[in-house]
Amino acid sequence: MWKAITSKKGEQLVELENPDFIQRQQEYLETAAELAYLRQELDRQQKLVEANAGVEKNLQKLQSEVNMKTATMKGIAKQLAYWGIDVSGLTPDNIVDHIDIFSPMSGYIASINMHNGMYATPQEELMEIFGEDHLHLELDVFEKDISMIKKGQRISYNIPALGNTVYDGEVHVLGKEFNAENKTVRIHGHLAKERPKFIKGLFIEAKIWLTDQTVQALPEKSVIKDGASSYIYVANNQEGGEEVKFEQVMVVPGVTDMGFTAVELIGEIPEGMKIVTEGAFFVYAQSKAGELEHEH
Repeated sequence: MWKAITSKKGEQLVELENPDFIQRQQEYLETAAELAYLRQELDRQQKLVEANAGVEKNLQKLQSEVNMKTATMKGIAKQLAYWGIDVSGLTPDNIVDHIDIFSPMSGYIASINMHNGMYATPQEELMEIFGEDHLHLELDVFEKDISMIKKGQRISYNIPALGNTVYDGEVHVLGKEFNAENKTVRIHGHLAKERPKFIKGLFIEAKIWLTDQTVQALPEKSVIKDGASSYIYVANNQEGGEEVKFEQVMVVPGVTDMGFTAVELIGEIPEGMKIVTEGAFFVYAQSKAGELEHEH
């Protein structure tokens, strides 16, 4: 049985090491130290100018240097914060040599493309996570059928690789792009609350319901076709050791779906008789041999 690898939002997934982490922290601390000195010098020059003992040009130059160093320090701080390194308490004694990557959401890990010791670049995908809250169906509908599809129509689907259980959804978005290669349009479907444990990319068997009418239906095997005619068998209740008696009832079969066939009765089912839903073909074979009645 398939078991998914799950992740929780905020859970540590990966640890990255890089000399750049150390270097950027060092640059932040050096810039912060230089800025502290410049601010002190700026304050001193400000007092000299106010006492007519300083040069206004020197004051302006120091102010410009303070502004540039401030911008540099804030830029480095933003980059470190992006890496998950908090500079509020950063000192030369607590520089870190690695960063932790945390899961951005709770969900399933669809793929892992890394191993211990590998070199990772910003362009590489280390792993892929998808959350259950954002699961959806992607269905391809043929060009000739797209005019019949509307938002809100019911979808029934199952995943053959995970069993025969049928689940529900609905059409949410009709794609605007036509695939000229396979003559289809992509349909985006939302899922009902009850849903399977998905594996990304698995084949799905799905049906979009154009109408949602209720009809009488019987197991497909209980409807017997004989030439141009179709019928079902009914049998008595077999009380008190009575013989089993079978009768044919003509029907007009409709659509067959998921093992059931819609039927419209031509005649009426005699009182006290029940429809044969299992073994109808055996009864049919016996009827051909002239043996419609036998001991129970």
